[in-house]
Amino acid sequence: MIELTLGVDYQDGTRHEVVIGPATQVAFEDKFGVSFMEISDGKPRMGWLYWLVWDAMTRTGRCAVTYDEWLNLVGALSTEKAEDPGPLGVVR
Repeated sequence: MIELTLGVDYQDGTRHEVVIGPATQVAFEDKFGVSFMEISDGKPRMGWLYWLVWDAMTRTGRCAVTYDEWLNLVGALSTEKAEDPGPLGVVR
């Protein structure tokens, strides 16, 4: 399995670390028609990365809003792990 962890920083200052697991990886390939391996080519589309985080959070019960609603809450994405990733709250 290819492991990818992305950090999402919200506009309110909270942060979540999200592991992109196999179910999200396969769903990505089905939705976008490209190999998940294209994420590691160094030039992934930003929409792909945001969708991966949202889908992984939704699948694990950590996000209860639509993709567009969630995007309006996001400040930034990061591939760097935080020392303190913060609480594992649910985005509502």
